[in-house]
Amino acid sequence: MSGSAIVRFMHCRQCVQEKRPSLIEAGLTISGFQVWCKRHNREIIHLTSRELEYLLSSQPPCDCCPEGKHLS
Repeated sequence: MSGSAIVRFMHCRQCVQEKRPSLIEAGLTISGFQVWCKRHNREIIHLTSRELEYLLSSQPPCDCCPEGKHLS
């Protein structure tokens, strides 16, 4: 498995209920990272810089880099 393989997916709850594929955008904001549903014009999740740092630091180690975490 590649080190960049997605291990946890996010979907718009409303898209899932409607049995439609999620139509999402993701990116950095001034205060963190946001995932947005374009179809329903609503936020799926917004993580502050602190929450994002915690989430990334709590991921299991990998075996593809010497430090065991993707740092670059």
